[in-house]
Amino acid sequence: MFRTSPLLVVLFASTALAQSSQLAQPDAGAQPSREGPTRIDDAAAAEKLLGDHVFNLQWIDHPPGVAHITKKGDGELFIDAGQRNKKGEYASVAGKILRVTAKSFELDGTIVTRADAINGGKACERNGRFTFRVTGKRKYWRLQQMNDCEGNHVVDYVDVFFARPEAK
Repeated sequence: MFRTSPLLVVLFASTALAQSSQLAQPDAGAQPSREGPTRIDDAAAAEKLLGDHVFNLQWIDHPPGVAHITKKGDGELFIDAGQRNKKGEYASVAGKILRVTAKSFELDGTIVTRADAINGGKACERNGRFTFRVTGKRKYWRLQQMNDCEGNHVVDYVDVFFARPEAK
C-alpha cells in the first residue's frame, strides 16, 4: 500500500487552490471583448474621452474634423469621427471602443483616409483592431497603426485631440 505524506497533500491542495483562484481572476493583459461593455481600466481617462474632440489627419489642411465619443446601452463606448476639406480629401474613424486605459484607447472598427498625394488619390480603408495612444506630453491620442495602403512608404497621423471643437 502506498502512503502519501501529509506535507505532499497540503502542498498539492494549496497549489490547486491557487491555480483555481487565478482562473477566476480576470487577466489584466487579456484582449478586451467585442461583446458587452467597454473595458474601463481608468475611469478618469474614460470621462476625458467622452464627448466631442478635434479630429485630424495630417495630410488634410483645414478644417479639422470632429470625433464624437458616445456611451450607449450597458456601458459601450463608440467613436464616429470625420474630417473633410473642400478638395474632397477626408478621414473617418468609426467603431466600438473596446478598452480605455490611462494613456490609450483600443477600438474595433474602420478607418478610411483619402488624400490627393497619397495612395494615388484613392481611399485607403482599414478594418480591425486599432490603438490610439498618448505619448510624452502630447495633448492627443494618436493612431499607432500608422502605415497606410501605399505599402509602408508613408504614414498616416490620425489624431483625436483632448481639445473640444469650437462652437459654431
